[in-house]
Amino acid sequence: MDKNITDSYSGLQSVKENGKGISITVQEVTKGVIGQTESIYQINQMMNKANEKVLETQEISRKLRVYSGDSSAVALKGSEVIDVMDRQMFIINNAVTESVTTVKELQKDMKNFIIYKKNL
Repeated sequence: MDKNITDSYSGLQSVKENGKGISITVQEVTKGVIGQTESIYQINQMMNKANEKVLETQEISRKLRVYSGDSSAVALKGSEVIDVMDRQMFIINNAVTESVTTVKELQKDMKNFIIYKKNL
């Protein structure tokens, strides 16, 4: 019976040592899991920040597209106004040219009239 007790004690000691080994292994695995969890959290944070930057860039691009469209519309309207002004300047130029021609003809006729009147 003494031998059974000794064998049982030895068996329990062996179980105790194996349990300690398992406990140490579980603790090391737990530390590794915690480290990986922290790394995954940091990667997640970086991805969230990158996503925020992408969304900001997308919004800036959208605004630029709107402003570009607005600028294009303003430029087109300005071009139309310049075309109208160009046509009006052409009309004014023709009117001034005709007026100058009329005044020259009137001046010539008045000279001829004065010469005619002196000759009478």
